[in-house]
Amino acid sequence: MKGVLLLTAITLIVNFQISFSQVVIHKADFQLESSYETSSLLEYKANLQPPSNGDNQTWDLTNLNATHVIDEEYKDASSDEFFTNATNYKETVYLLNDFIIESKDFFVADEQGYSKIGRRLTEVEFPIVQITGGANDKLKVNGGNVPFDNRLDYIKFPLEYENTWTGGYNRVTNFELTVEGFGLNETPGVLISYITETRTVVGSGKLTLPNKDGGVMTIDALLIEVNNTEVDSVFLGGQPAPPQLMTAFNLTQGQTDSENYYVYYSPGYTQSVASYDITGGFISYSVLASVSTSVESDMLNLSNIYPNPVKSGSMLNISNTKFNISNIVLVDQSGKIVLENEISGNSNLSIPNTVTSGAYLLNSYDSNGTIISTNKIIIE
Repeated sequence: MKGVLLLTAITLIVNFQISFSQVVIHKADFQLESSYETSSLLEYKANLQPPSNGDNQTWDLTNLNATHVIDEEYKDASSDEFFTNATNYKETVYLLNDFIIESKDFFVADEQGYSKIGRRLTEVEFPIVQITGGANDKLKVNGGNVPFDNRLDYIKFPLEYENTWTGGYNRVTNFELTVEGFGLNETPGVLISYITETRTVVGSGKLTLPNKDGGVMTIDALLIEVNNTEVDSVFLGGQPAPPQLMTAFNLTQGQTDSENYYVYYSPGYTQSVASYDITGGFISYSVLASVSTSVESDMLNLSNIYPNPVKSGSMLNISNTKFNISNIVLVDQSGKIVLENEISGNSNLSIPNTVTSGAYLLNSYDSNGTIISTNKIIIE
């Protein structure tokens, strides 16, 4: 009898060890497509705690009550004439104080890993009378290609438990400033953001999360802890910008921001499959198919909004395929409501001529007033 019990115990141990076989992500497991879309469900949580660390972990995200949807689109960059080694790019926006700067961020997936390699800024000019009081004062952000001087890999191949690496780059924003009160006339300046990041694979095991078909799925996963630091410095005419000017623009020389978050990666799925943003206080996950075939077909398509960018005075088409959206609210970058409309099913939203060009958030609500989708749109 003792022999039977001992054999049973050994069998259980062996089975346990097999179920938690070592998780490794090789380049062959990360076949990044040139063009695809992602949708992530997100829930904000008070006093969010980090996920458990260590080998042979089990993580369960099936009890989340997602309240937001974040959509992103990556486009093919294989024919780009400047970023010739780029795999794809993503249209995004950056904030310089309260000014919105549009950019295309370029990424590469190669034998070393997956990394952002540079960006292409859109030239834009802002009147700044509300800041300086000068009717002719202006800030011009120079457009053009801005390659990063160093490499920061989101993941490095082969990726496995206890790997750690540090990278960083300088993100440069060139501008010209005209402020009559300071004797500045198209004076060249630069904002340099010194970005440093340390990534450590702190966990390995099984991740359970909702799948595309309404059930749940369990996949092998690696958990990466990310500690990011960004230090901003502003120079004007080759010298540090004067304190009075920094104060007027609500900027601080040497401003340092830190961020801590965790991301899950799984063999066979490109991009991360889930994340914990400790600084931001939310958890997000991608809704996947049980077997990965392509990123685009695996992600949940909650709503389709087009065209984007859209011109003021024209129609924005909203195809609601998953949830019953009953109200649409257009919000500018300051949080001000620009437009609010009730809709039902597939609808068209008229963008008034009075809406100025720029980046906006389009929030979708259900009949209970719960926000179920947030999309970034560009109005031209």
